[in-house]
Amino acid sequence: MICSKCNIPVQRKDENISCTKCTRSYHLTCTDLETPQTPAEKKKWACAICTTNPSSTPKTASSGTGTGSNTPKTDDPGDKTSLREINNKLTWLINQQNETSTKLNTLIEDNKKMKKLLSDKDQIIIKLEKRVVALEQRTRINNIEISNYPENPNENTRDIVKMICAKMEVQITDADIQATHRVPRFNKGIKNIVVNFSSRWTKNKVLMATKDFRKVKKRQLLASDVSQDLPADTFYVSEHLCPEMKQLLKKTKIFARANNYQYVWVKDGVINLKKNAEARNVFAIGSDLDFPQPS
Repeated sequence: MICSKCNIPVQRKDENISCTKCTRSYHLTCTDLETPQTPAEKKKWACAICTTNPSSTPKTASSGTGTGSNTPKTDDPGDKTSLREINNKLTWLINQQNETSTKLNTLIEDNKKMKKLLSDKDQIIIKLEKRVVALEQRTRINNIEISNYPENPNENTRDIVKMICAKMEVQITDADIQATHRVPRFNKGIKNIVVNFSSRWTKNKVLMATKDFRKVKKRQLLASDVSQDLPADTFYVSEHLCPEMKQLLKKTKIFARANNYQYVWVKDGVINLKKNAEARNVFAIGSDLDFPQPS
């Protein structure tokens, strides 16, 4: 029960007293009584409300002839206080829940925006990386690369290039060749020869002659074709690709085998992919994102 004076629950250990008229309960210290009361005195005690305003005291309802009587209890102010406190707490909890939901929704929206921002940044980075690779490859636009051609300590790479071109019946002068040199490899294999021609036209002429040689002879070039003093080792003449494009070409060939694409070739530093001879679509592969969706 609740003390009608201070609205604090009355514990069993507390000195308390109840009004004989309205049945309200009080702490003894909340009344005008200074000393503990005897049971007889407690039965006669009336609260200040009933003493000063008797009309507010609930009346006893009794029948005219009956011997029993029922005394209806009024609403306990302490109960109203408890309900009010519960209601206030529920309201606070609801407000907290609403505030938490609002914050959560804000975080979700912020997270979506951040994901989109990161996705946009990733696309920009991919485009920039693709552009850098394209620019690096552009510097090799007039170059070819000769791989697996036997090395000789006293060799002249310029003479080697001219002998290879002569074997393929391509007329090349010293003015057509800007520079030639061997480049180191990641493994300990034979170093490749890089040739920088004076024009893209000359480079393409040599590459076309290489292709025609394979068609006519039905095989690759051999070192012994160039010099009888060399073994019959196969060597290759191809476009000079930067490391990133070489890796991409390798991935493209793997993709072609896995998805039944018959043609993969490089022209002017661009990797091309085609399904078959009848297909009209030719895919230019500049990054991993350029591979067509498998059908």
